[in-house]
Amino acid sequence: MIVYQKTLKEFIEDSSQPIFLVNEILIKMVRRAVQTEQEMTSEQRSWKESLPRLANIFKQDCLDKNLDVAIEYTLHQSKERIDFMIYGDDLHNTKNVIIIELKQWSQVRDANKLYYVHTMGGAGFEDYHHPSHQAYNYSNLISLFNEYVQKENVKIHPCAYLHNLSPAYTLIQNTERYPLVKESPVFVQGDENKLLEFVCKYVKKPNKSIIYELDNGRIVPSKKFGEMFNRALKGIPMFSFDDKQMFSISTIIENVQLALKNGKRKTILIKGSPGTGKSIVALNAIGLLMNPVTGRTYNAVYTTANAAPRYMFEQIFEQSTQGDRVLENVLKSPAIFARSSEFDFDCVLVDEAHRIYQWKFGIGVPKGVDILDKIFYASRVNVFFIDEDQAVTDKDFATIEKIKIYAKKYQSEVVEAEQLSLTTQFRVAGGAQYIEFIRQFLGYESTTLKHEIAKYDFRVFEDPNEMREALRQKEKELGKTRMIAGYTYEWTGNQSERKNTDYHVILEKGFKAKWNLRKNGNYSYISDKDSFEEVGCIHTIQGIDLNYAGVIIGKDITYDGTKLVFDKTKNAKSDKSSGIRKADDELAKRLIRNTYNVLLTRGIYGTYVYCEDKALSRHLKFLLGEQK
Repeated sequence: MIVYQKTLKEFIEDSSQPIFLVNEILIKMVRRAVQTEQEMTSEQRSWKESLPRLANIFKQDCLDKNLDVAIEYTLHQSKERIDFMIYGDDLHNTKNVIIIELKQWSQVRDANKLYYVHTMGGAGFEDYHHPSHQAYNYSNLISLFNEYVQKENVKIHPCAYLHNLSPAYTLIQNTERYPLVKESPVFVQGDENKLLEFVCKYVKKPNKSIIYELDNGRIVPSKKFGEMFNRALKGIPMFSFDDKQMFSISTIIENVQLALKNGKRKTILIKGSPGTGKSIVALNAIGLLMNPVTGRTYNAVYTTANAAPRYMFEQIFEQSTQGDRVLENVLKSPAIFARSSEFDFDCVLVDEAHRIYQWKFGIGVPKGVDILDKIFYASRVNVFFIDEDQAVTDKDFATIEKIKIYAKKYQSEVVEAEQLSLTTQFRVAGGAQYIEFIRQFLGYESTTLKHEIAKYDFRVFEDPNEMREALRQKEKELGKTRMIAGYTYEWTGNQSERKNTDYHVILEKGFKAKWNLRKNGNYSYISDKDSFEEVGCIHTIQGIDLNYAGVIIGKDITYDGTKLVFDKTKNAKSDKSSGIRKADDELAKRLIRNTYNVLLTRGIYGTYVYCEDKALSRHLKFLLGEQK
């Protein structure tokens, strides 16, 4: 979102009257509902002090005053804001954007957290993310997810400017302690000419279209995105895209080091809704814990009860130079903890922790073994990546409350903080706005505001056949497009017994489809192109990304004119895994809602929806502003 955008000449003129500049930015941010005036007290001080300093540097003749700048540019995926951007073409007509992170710090000390410094900031004396790493994360987020930047090969150059910091504080520019300073330089007091040279190197000629094209660019994961997983495994910094991810990674590393040093147990809770990068944090932490950059190599493992993401990661890891090592030593099923000894692992990272079961026999787990208890027993530090709104069966045992009970039993210090709640949306191109819309539709939120979903293809279909044909076109164009549904359709026959005439999902206007088969391994639904004609269930899709998802909402959710109605009796009798039919009404409502929350947040570029209940379909269109 563009808040303040003007020519360099206009910015310099505005900066000559700092109070008027601050008020102009403030008014625009309030109008765009970025934040309230009361919430931006510290930002106002920063604008008043830092922006005139920057304007004074840019008065020099080497910069064309018709270049454009942007202040407080708001990233689409989150509410994070970039302090300052200046952009244009270089002498070779390559498009360039320079990101400048501004800080008023006057002193810095080393911090316990990896890639952090201890200083006086907006929250007092605390550990704060190194500004060069912060700017680098912004550039990563734009470079790897913005289609315009990718197609036009726009170059993003991050840096930081600390105008109050004396050069005597050499720590801030120490590349061994903060390796990304090499790629994202930090300029301090007295480095003004160096900062000017950095900017003049990349922007020579105005190109006003860059910021508008960038702001309107579709959110599309770059092909380089998959490569970043392998970089993470090698401990190469940094595969994170926002402050909360970085804080989470650093918190894990810090607490593993402290726990081993002090002989204490630690339990870390990291929360996040679908697509907020919980797995990104887990894999980065694994890479850094296995890598000497942290001071020593730790015995760390990644585990998840959901087999679908394990299968996906196996495919990624097998392409890595460390593939064998990762598969053998890092990627684990929860069942392995059944026979673990005390402190077998320095750190256990539990992804999709809400799906950890308490008892589950027949998969290598002896009767009476409590898996969650054994994870605590086997680990010095355990990290739970959890979203209680993604629990979809009555066997999804772990909750934050239960985890804390186990932590108390093992005298494990619980580490939780607001900064450990991930919010930036990395899967869905509709960003945080789309996630808020889905939560409102499903009744997690009590508001009934109408939404306009930008940069995301969301459609409600009255005819399931039309939805399937629209999805078929997307499958031809992009691949990884599937129909998925809740538990309301009977599952009859297995792969060997099923007949060609067996159909499970039978809807109006002659629509018929089968549930997904298991072939070429249990979790081939996404990789097998023939599966497009089949309908996937929650177990084959949770933790997996699709390019497009076609969600069939069965009669377990209807609309009575004022509210959603959740009906557990519509759940398929053949469903032996969710426990919805036997659950009490409140638990059944939670599981049904959570199931559709997962299904409706799988599609990267778009989600198409068909509702069996016509009143629900009309209500959904009303929320989109399509129907009065």
